[in-house]
Amino acid sequence: RSTALEGDQLALCAAMTTGRRSEMSAALRESYARSGAAHLLAVSGLHVAIILALANLLLRWVVFLDNGHRWLNIIVLTAVWLFAVITGMSVSALRATLMFSALQLSDTIDGTYRSGNILATVALVMLAVEPSLWRDVSFQFSFVAVAAILYWAVPLQRTLRTRSGIANFLIATIIVGLAASLATMPLMSFWFGRVSLIGVVLNPLVILLAYGVVSFSIATLILPSTWVWLAKVAGAMAELMNRSVAVAAEMRGATLEEQIDWWAIPIFYIVAIAITELIRYIARKKSLSLPYV
Repeated sequence: RSTALEGDQLALCAAMTTGRRSEMSAALRESYARSGAAHLLAVSGLHVAIILALANLLLRWVVFLDNGHRWLNIIVLTAVWLFAVITGMSVSALRATLMFSALQLSDTIDGTYRSGNILATVALVMLAVEPSLWRDVSFQFSFVAVAAILYWAVPLQRTLRTRSGIANFLIATIIVGLAASLATMPLMSFWFGRVSLIGVVLNPLVILLAYGVVSFSIATLILPSTWVWLAKVAGAMAELMNRSVAVAAEMRGATLEEQIDWWAIPIFYIVAIAITELIRYIARKKSLSLPYV
């Protein structure tokens, strides 16, 4: 259905569903890098989460069969792992696949899914298999971003929860984008000698568009070819994302050229965690109710 998509639209849809960026123009790749949105071009937790959600949604009827929950798990996990293998089994994809596999199984056995514990366990398993991964850029970015989301974004999103599901989704997307962008800034500066300032503002928008691009791109692969409008919608979202990234990358002050030393990275996180814990401690003290006299 490529006739409904053109040029960089098709390249972006392909990159976000398969992780392959060979057909994307060099100028567009540079725009994504300068704007701090390059992470969207790599297969990551976003893509795996969408595959997991779509598989559970489309195969929900399986639970009504004999041993339905068991078969649902087998089929969904097979789909998720096949997606990870087909897209190259990158570090971020492997991390996400392991974590979502644990989520899928815990939901079935009525177990408690503690994201922080699962993230730490996955990191230890991957390092036990390949100890040199701790020096890998993708490994560092992937685990730091997810840790920041769990530590900062999730508690803040719960505090700001409303009665509107749509509002909660938008708030969560914005907070997740901010947390991941801010937390990975030291790594960006150390490894690439620059920090994307515009990415802090841009990421919530492009993440929202990314949900649509990936969802509609996958839908074009599994639904009847007569539903060509799906490809058109994916193309329109991809074009909007590309234009937003290109404009942001050209904005004055979008990128700060600065490279920090390695020892500044742990100091940054220690200070950030210390400030966060202090704020939480003060908040808990204020929330304590006085006993009746």
